[in-house]
Amino acid sequence: MSKKFFLATFFALLAASPMYAGINPQALEILDKTSSLYKNKGDMQLEMNIVFKDEKTKSEKSAKGTLKTQGRKFLMDTEFAEMLFDGKYMYVYASDAGELTITEPDHEEMSGMDPTAILELYKKNFKVEAPETVKKNGKNLYSIDLFPENLNAEFFKLNITVNQNDYSIYSVSTYAKNGVTNTIEINKTSVGQNFPEDMFVFNQAKYPDAILIDLR
Repeated sequence: MSKKFFLATFFALLAASPMYAGINPQALEILDKTSSLYKNKGDMQLEMNIVFKDEKTKSEKSAKGTLKTQGRKFLMDTEFAEMLFDGKYMYVYASDAGELTITEPDHEEMSGMDPTAILELYKKNFKVEAPETVKKNGKNLYSIDLFPENLNAEFFKLNITVNQNDYSIYSVSTYAKNGVTNTIEINKTSVGQNFPEDMFVFNQAKYPDAILIDLR
């Protein structure tokens, strides 16, 4: 899974219906408390670290990023790419390749992007295992694994770690079948923001020299 594909597969899935089969009750209680922290909080901004690990090449890359959300729409800036989802289309500009990719992702493809999107994922089409208690960087965390029922999914596991003291998200990891693990660690969350609507409208004029790859 490339960095561009990861960014094109890590956001929104916010319309799942409650189906609790295969969900550990303790995990459900934790994720429900976490979900309540982020729902109906208005526009939101997250400061994040993004880590890519490739088991095949034994390589690791990391980047800092900022995510701004407004409903299902979002804007994400990182050191290697800019990404905009306007509610229908995904626009990803990879600065290192000079490529602008446009797609119309479905819910499955979006599941790896927005760290808060996992708060709806657990309600549908996933087996959710019992939480484990772990410690990282001095923080006591709950670690919960989610396994997709769809065996054709690009990833075989998601993991969310939640702070035990306030149930906020610490990190979300996507484990791809090709051996690449992508992890988003949240450093800071600011809710109740008020972003202008045109922030989430794509402007192709910003990328006059980009190589256009339109996959819609």
